[in-house]
Amino acid sequence: LLHHILIWSKERKEVTYTDLQKVIQHVKDAASKTETLEVLKNNYISEVSFKNQTINKNLDNYFDGKSARPEHIINKLPIRRKFWEEQVLDNLFKYDIVVIKASSGQGKSTLAWQSAKIFEEEFNFNIYELHYCDDETKVEELYDFFKTRLEIGELPLIVIDGLNKDVSRYKLLLERLFGFSIKIIITTREEDWNIYKPDISKHDLNILNINLLINEAKNIFEELKKKNRIVEDIKTWQPSWEKIKDKALLIEYVYLLTHGDMLKDRLEFQIKCIQEEENESAVKIEILRVISLADI
Repeated sequence: LLHHILIWSKERKEVTYTDLQKVIQHVKDAASKTETLEVLKNNYISEVSFKNQTINKNLDNYFDGKSARPEHIINKLPIRRKFWEEQVLDNLFKYDIVVIKASSGQGKSTLAWQSAKIFEEEFNFNIYELHYCDDETKVEELYDFFKTRLEIGELPLIVIDGLNKDVSRYKLLLERLFGFSIKIIITTREEDWNIYKPDISKHDLNILNINLLINEAKNIFEELKKKNRIVEDIKTWQPSWEKIKDKALLIEYVYLLTHGDMLKDRLEFQIKCIQEEENESAVKIEILRVISLADI
């Protein structure tokens, strides 16, 4: 009804009881159309909810450097970054699209999912994650799906957690959804943004460039200490911060606090183990070289 009332008010339409009946019937018909659910069945998108919270004790590998997922947020593993959370929320109120941009390991996914959780719990938004949008057929199916969601009274928030070829046509979807009551959070690395960024002039969009701040480093140490996650050898936060402050990578800092050594040291040890293998060690090292060069 709200969706149609907004359209009617724009048109200065005189609304009758028959109009209301038509809307109600239209909603019933739209909700019963199974083809609109194909985008869920085909995993183009997935619905995400933080309300049915299941505590899982088998997620400690998050501290090994994994990218944050909704289940990590539900289980309260990432340390809250209140400053950046407020920045994301403020921008979501002002703009339809918020882009969280930073290098790998800066906590982009954590901020995206934590913000989505707040929008679901406090503002009754329905959260969706976009997985595939790489051709125009998918764009049209996704457009039809979200249009139907609006018509049955949902407030969608779409999370695109990382720009890549699987979502390469997302720009066209954004253009189709322009003007609708839909919020979108995009996380991306600088290099991926340069490849896949849309025409910013066509969208109600703002970019947040995030990084790890010194006061956050102190707070993260204190919160991890409360959770007994700090290794015994580390007594204060400053020495660990000094080691990583040049690049200020969140993933490196958390790993250092929780494991006692740098990710760099861990990787060097793993490479050494591969080199000492009897079978195909040279091939494995060569594959790693090629992959590393391709990534750069």
